[in-house]
Amino acid sequence: MNLPDTNSSYKIKEYWDERFSEEDSFEWCKGYSDFKDLLYKHVRKVDRILMLGCGNSRLSEDMYNDGFKNITNIDYSPVVIEKMRKKCRGLAEMQWLVMDITKLTFDRSSFDVILEKATLDALLVEETDPWSLSENTWNTMDSVLSKVSCLLALNLGKFFRVKD
Repeated sequence: MNLPDTNSSYKIKEYWDERFSEEDSFEWCKGYSDFKDLLYKHVRKVDRILMLGCGNSRLSEDMYNDGFKNITNIDYSPVVIEKMRKKCRGLAEMQWLVMDITKLTFDRSSFDVILEKATLDALLVEETDPWSLSENTWNTMDSVLSKVSCLLALNLGKFFRVKD
């Protein structure tokens, strides 16, 4: 695994492009089997699902194979999006788009569920105190979260719900 020299590199697209060019798959936090029970409680198979910062995780692929077909995956690395498109070309209803989570272009209420696994953490890598965020980070997080009507964040086996 290609680890950065500093945590702040997790915010840099070029770091991810290089890493994804060398890496086939990596799971941040946990895999689908660890979240499956939570997903079944909170997500319907007919829901329109957005995967923020999908990377090369198998989560979308495993969900799709378990019946969650309407999944849109975004990542700002064109390298990983192209690799995942090729890898999952047989999963016809799933989409793979190059998009920065801080510049979402979807219409409001385009999705029923938005999932992320540690993607939002990348916005916090330069913070010196995670309990006292800078104004810039607060503004960025608010902007990202306000662009969606509901966010279900997968983090260490728990769901966090943010609503308008």
